[in-house]
Amino acid sequence: MRRTLSLLLLGTMLAGCTSSAPGADGGPTSPASAPPTGPDVVAAAVAPGPLDTVATSYELPDLRIAGLRAPVEVEGHVVGPVGAEGPLPLAVLLHGYTASCWNPADGSSTTAWPCGEGSEPIANWRGFDYLQRRLASQGVLTVSLSGNGVNVMATEMGDDAGAAARSELVRHHLDAWAGGAVPGLEAWPEVDVDNVLLMGHSRGGEGVDRATRERPSDAAWTVRGEVLIAPTAFDPGDRGAVPVVAMTGYCDGDVGPGAAQRYVDRTADPALLRTAVIVEGANHNYFNAEWVPGDSVVPGAFDDAYLESGEIEPLCAPDAPTRLTADEQQDVAARILGLAAAAFLRDEAAAADVLDGRVAVPTARGTRVHVAAVGRERTTLTYGAGFTGAGEGAITVEPCDGISETEDPGDCGAFTGEGGAVHWPAAHRDPEVREYLELTWQAAEGAARLDLATPLDLSAAAAISARIALAPEGSPVGFDLALEDAAGGTATLAGGTIEAFPEGELLPSRRWGQQLDVRLGDAAGVDLTRITSVSLVPRSAPGRAWLIDLSALPGRAA
Repeated sequence: MRRTLSLLLLGTMLAGCTSSAPGADGGPTSPASAPPTGPDVVAAAVAPGPLDTVATSYELPDLRIAGLRAPVEVEGHVVGPVGAEGPLPLAVLLHGYTASCWNPADGSSTTAWPCGEGSEPIANWRGFDYLQRRLASQGVLTVSLSGNGVNVMATEMGDDAGAAARSELVRHHLDAWAGGAVPGLEAWPEVDVDNVLLMGHSRGGEGVDRATRERPSDAAWTVRGEVLIAPTAFDPGDRGAVPVVAMTGYCDGDVGPGAAQRYVDRTADPALLRTAVIVEGANHNYFNAEWVPGDSVVPGAFDDAYLESGEIEPLCAPDAPTRLTADEQQDVAARILGLAAAAFLRDEAAAADVLDGRVAVPTARGTRVHVAAVGRERTTLTYGAGFTGAGEGAITVEPCDGISETEDPGDCGAFTGEGGAVHWPAAHRDPEVREYLELTWQAAEGAARLDLATPLDLSAAAAISARIALAPEGSPVGFDLALEDAAGGTATLAGGTIEAFPEGELLPSRRWGQQLDVRLGDAAGVDLTRITSVSLVPRSAPGRAWLIDLSALPGRAA
């Protein structure tokens, strides 16, 4: 049943409010206060904040979207902080595609809209209440949108599977917030609609990204960043418009990480941070609490780490050592979203350093979270544009076309699917093909030498960063970094080790560009103002890897 809290009820809630922040970590306990600054930023961003929270909801007139057979609902579940000083930044969340209506009498669900007699809407938008309360406790006003109508009526429209309709719905809500048309918000009189964070899950992720790209130039609201959780990428656009964090679970049996990676690897202003996150042991569905079996109000939720055939992937089975529970998976999502809010809404450099891959994500219970990023003022070089490659000694370096799901050995993703070849779309998508470098070696002798098209000035850089994908059957691989300047001076820097992702029996293993940072502090004997070549020197053998790109990180690293 849809309900809108009355203003009287809202006032009563505020007058007698008690702590209501969610999650296994407990709720806020201290009095209202401003967000922290300095070294405590990261710790505060990944934990419940000090503020109590309160929830309400609103319902506006239905929205008519061209091409849909009926209007769609315009409803939002609002969770905000109590006693926070305004103006408050706004976070807007949109759920993905699933059943829309259910019958409480027999537990059956359907993809129908509007709901028929005896049925009521499934509160898919309430599945992010845990995220809303976490952000609200940190001082952010949040609203989770109902997208049942667009899910049902727009999903089969065009090549974007309804992303355009979802974009229109998100923009309509934002217009209402900017125009003061959202009722029942007297508790939060100052809302900063020029400081908006968008979060979308699954098809909702693609929808909010499109809303950002389709923002009218005269809009009275501004998006500062996006968090896309296990997003689809039917038609994701060629260029990013704002900083983005794209996160997926390694055990996502629905969408997989390849779609999310397209939002990170596409063209964007070099100043914009684009972060890819892979969470080991996480699936697709559990990011939405209403999609978790046993936790959801409506029957029918399931663990999508199982294949459509019903087979169980041992690596991702519920009792596997690395598999996450729903609570653990949601804890990671809350931490990443909190970091994004701190980085994008409050411009906290320490939080951005975590999303930048320079600092590890603080996690609970040993959860493994992998981060790799581009942008944020990096100078990024790619094969053919910024450098050429050649093998020296025992290492072979060959370019390959960035396409998956082919049987051409010259393609980087040959004999593997999009879910395995994360950076390389399938040939059937007719992608604009980019070449990468495939490295193979049988002995730890020699190097992959990258000759730069123009000398690179690294004098103000903190590190060289390489995104490197490993073959799934490989052992951990260590690389050192050798630099050469225009006068022939050389220096070899101690690098680090990256590990191949776990090998599954049924799900494809992930070839994903892990971030290897090599500090430049000890680069004695070489002129950092005129570097002409960079070489990757394997420490161990044998090995097989793909070099995605090479970046110079600015000197503001933590």
